[in-house]
Amino acid sequence: MYNVEQWISRTIHSLKNQSYKNFCCVLIDDFSTDNTVENALENISGDDRFSIIRNTSRKLAAQNRYNGILAAKPNPED
Repeated sequence: MYNVEQWISRTIHSLKNQSYKNFCCVLIDDFSTDNTVENALENISGDDRFSIIRNTSRKLAAQNRYNGILAAKPNPED
């Protein structure tokens, strides 16, 4: 995610309201310059299905996808 402060709360609430509850969500902030991370942290507080990775420089899409998959620690069959 990058500078999506106006949408991140709605996105997180949409995920939380899904009928399937057994999931892991890794949010990766690609060095946002707005309040994206603060909004995300507020909305995931207390929900251990969510985690946030905060990049210290821009990584862009491919690197973020790769890092997100590693952070989710998928099982081999996943």
